Amino acid sequence: MRPENAINLVDYPLDKLTSTIGNALIVSCREQLAESGSCLLPDFIDSRAVQLALKESLDQLDQAHQVDHEFSYDDVDDQTLAVSPDSLPVDHPRHHKSLTKIRFLARDLLPASNPLRVIHGWPQLAEFIGSVIGKVIFPSACPLSSCVVTVAEEGELQDWHFDGADFIVTIMLEEPSSGGNFEYVTDLRSSYGIDDFDGISKVFNGDRQRVQVPNIAPGTLTLFKGRFNLHRAAPVDPGSRRVMAVLSFETEPNKTGSAAFLKLFYGRSLGDLPVAERLVQFS
Repeated sequence: MRPENAINLVDYPLDKLTSTIGNALIVSCREQLAESGSCLLPDFIDSRAVQLALKESLDQLDQAHQVDHEFSYDDVDDQTLAVSPDSLPVDHPRHHKSLTKIRFLARDLLPASNPLRVIHGWPQLAEFIGSVIGKVIFPSACPLSSCVVTVAEEGELQDWHFDGADFIVTIMLEEPSSGGNFEYVTDLRSSYGIDDFDGISKVFNGDRQRVQVPNIAPGTLTLFKGRFNLHRAAPVDPGSRRVMAVLSFETEPNKTGSAAFLKLFYGRSLGDLPVAERLVQFS
């Protein structure tokens, strides 16, 4: 499938970004991102492409890597966290453990013709996202982590956390019928990386006053400021499932994940791959 057939170019003219309608799309996305911390683009992916991507992902589900790991607040490398947590109260957010329990399907397990891989490498997508966030970006060249599918079933989740990257791009493939919502809270971390620990502690302790829960239907592309907005994927209820793609982009070309990161999330590192397959080549 070609990217022009997978993406809804009528509503999202990525092939005409320098035109009046293309510029209007970029401005609208910037405003949405600035106002709410996220930018949701419903029906971004054609329904046939969504179904094909979903089927090919589930066909390989037995090869997905199960992650069941508690992350510390400080696992995100943030240089502003200079004070040792040992000197902080036991209930301080920096002592919080955040559980990630879902399966990760690496890029190299998806067929080369899979719509997700096709659109991830399409230069117009990187140009569009870069125009929205105001940076020149490139698709991640990691053969494992650059374009992945996450699957969460009963009881599985990604608990409250901040991301290590400034932004994240996701595409919903299968919406859970019950539970599994994407939830987030804005304005708990400044652009300078200063955390509102009182506000964060309230969220950790169940205060939902400021929690936003957007409706994300299959085919929706979400651009989210993950480093600056506390967020989680809530536990999936019995008999339900969430399947979501994550497309990674970098501010420099040919970047890949570290060995420790890849081992944790995919059970493999680049060293486990043939030398010729350790870097994605985009045509």
